[in-house]
Amino acid sequence: GILAAVAVAREGYTVSIIEPVGRIGGLLGSGFRMQQDAPTGEHLGGLTVRHYLKDVALAPMKHYQAASHFNLREFNALIDKYADRIKVYTNHRVISVERTNAKLTSATFEYAPQDENGVPAPFRASDDFLVVSSKVFIDASYEGDLMALAGVPYRIGKESRTEFGESLAGTVV
Repeated sequence: GILAAVAVAREGYTVSIIEPVGRIGGLLGSGFRMQQDAPTGEHLGGLTVRHYLKDVALAPMKHYQAASHFNLREFNALIDKYADRIKVYTNHRVISVERTNAKLTSATFEYAPQDENGVPAPFRASDDFLVVSSKVFIDASYEGDLMALAGVPYRIGKESRTEFGESLAGTVV
């Protein structure tokens, strides 16, 4: 999500990053390393491969998920470079969307900060909602809540190998 926002800002557009927790970066911001999901990185390109190459150059860490300081520093530096085009909102979770025909036109977010243990509040902390209108939305979240609310079809679990003719899919039916 951060790299997508930077790519959009580099093209001269304004971007809002809405983060449901108190820090940016998703799993990478929580300390995961790119190497955990992409051991070779051969399939990566653009801003992603640049971040990956910096990640693999890091010295080994005591704990494999200890890269949060590196990742956050790198992400914040990229965002700061485009501070005039990128606005970051933390502790906001999506609660509704508006569509015109099949096109997502706006999304509404509520402020729900984390407690001292990092758990998001069960109820919003304010009646001031963040409403974002845009021509383009990117749901780069782990859960996909924005797209689910927008009515984009999804499934839970794996499809069969035969459903889409994918020999390497996860299940046989």
